[in-house]
Amino acid sequence: MRESLPAASPSCMRYQHLRRGTGLLLLASAAFLAAAPPCRAAELALSFDEALALAERAPLVAAAQRSAHTKRQLDAQISRLPYNPQLGVQLGYRRELVEAGVDAVVSLAQGFNLAGYGAARRRSARVEEATLDAEALAARLRQRLMSARSWTALWGATAARREAEIEVGLMGEFLTRIEHGAQAGALIQVDVTEARAYLAEARLQALTIEGEVVDLGLELARSIGRATDAPLQPAGPLPEPALPESSKVVRDQLLALAGELPEPRARRLLSEGERLRAVETRAQRGTQLALGAQWVHEPSAPSTILGTLSLQLPVFDHGERERADLLASAERLRGAAADALLTAKTELVAALHELEHSREIWEHLTTSMLPASETNLRLRERLLQAGEGTVLEVLLARRSLAAIRGRTARAQAGHSFARYKLWLYLQQLGITDATAAGNKSPSEGP
Repeated sequence: MRESLPAASPSCMRYQHLRRGTGLLLLASAAFLAAAPPCRAAELALSFDEALALAERAPLVAAAQRSAHTKRQLDAQISRLPYNPQLGVQLGYRRELVEAGVDAVVSLAQGFNLAGYGAARRRSARVEEATLDAEALAARLRQRLMSARSWTALWGATAARREAEIEVGLMGEFLTRIEHGAQAGALIQVDVTEARAYLAEARLQALTIEGEVVDLGLELARSIGRATDAPLQPAGPLPEPALPESSKVVRDQLLALAGELPEPRARRLLSEGERLRAVETRAQRGTQLALGAQWVHEPSAPSTILGTLSLQLPVFDHGERERADLLASAERLRGAAADALLTAKTELVAALHELEHSREIWEHLTTSMLPASETNLRLRERLLQAGEGTVLEVLLARRSLAAIRGRTARAQAGHSFARYKLWLYLQQLGITDATAAGNKSPSEGP
């Protein structure tokens, strides 16, 4: 219950008629703030966990996983013998001075590489499999981060939209009170025009945020790999995963293991794969041995069996032409891997800074700016009710509070995403044993 206010001074009698109306307005404001946001039946609501589950089945992620699975299945069937047996048949007719008849030669030969070509092929295949696995993990990590960013940004924008809609409703009632006061002669027309201008501004702000919510909803649909004609909406609380206490030890561990993140690891494996393929090419041109047998039929010798042996020596060609391209590509990829490692370290440092910075902003808004703005508006309304304030001062206080409330919602969403992003990196590097983005203390949903 609001405490009784002192009577207005005689010099401010023109505001007396607003006292009871302002009190009713404040009660209506409290009821309106507690009301749920308007329902939009055309919008599909997704929780944070549901959005991430869909993101992991997005087309790019699923294709990368299928690619790695397909290659592994076929690579498992690679033979240890790099060459297939060769069967040859020669048929003819021979006429000699005494005899004549069919002349036939049937040969069977099996080639062997003595330079380790079979083992080199299997090593290359294993590295190629690891590369595809890393690329699939990188695609999954990118998709999860993209979806988490879109969902939390949408949560913040939706909460800001709710605040803007509440402000429009409150200002509509406030304008009605001002108009009644002007008709009764307690207020002047300037007060009415100021209130109308602010209401128009509040409506414009609500429309602007409405467009942003639609864009972010479509962006979320894109990030989870779904085409939809209705904007998505967040459902449920923001994620608040458990994090180890920020310290230099955690930072040093992150930077030391940055090369094991999927993206730099995939780049490094690509370079290693090119070098192994160069080794494979040289082994393919190495010493080759072919062992076989021949069955010979001649008119004068009905059946003859011969053993065969051939040896190919790498005297002139060692695969220089092919190896040159592979080794050159390996050097380029080595530079790309070093750049990816640098990018990963920078991203980890930025994630640590983003966590602390977003926390500081959110705490400053919730513990300092928001209470101060609420107190300022409450006092301005009391002064107006007592006849000591002006409508313009109340409007300015309302504008400031509405902006801070919307900013607070976005700051809360930004801090939640920063927590989840760092948690995801820690999980990827095995620094934390968390397995899911558990909500320790769920925040109120928009």
